[in-house]
Amino acid sequence: MQAILSKRKRHLKKQEQKGLKLPLWPELSIARIWPEAMQLPQFGEYMPPDWSLEHAKKIERGFMYGVLTTFAPDYVERIVDEFRRQRFDQQAANPH
Repeated sequence: MQAILSKRKRHLKKQEQKGLKLPLWPELSIARIWPEAMQLPQFGEYMPPDWSLEHAKKIERGFMYGVLTTFAPDYVERIVDEFRRQRFDQQAANPH
């Protein structure tokens, strides 16, 4: 909260976030997506300063993806499609 009040970080109200139902796949885990997401424009401006991979338990998946789908919807769509294709290809190659 102090970071927002001192204007070091920006805030995004829940109603301003675009909603997107994402699968709970390991490929979409915070640890896998966080480093790339931090390179996206605006994303880091909304993340609390104490959130990092070293303290991954603090990172709220819903908020992280809410910010991502608001400011980088194409990125989220691309990674979900990419992992969906990988999963489909694996299932097709190993039909059990």
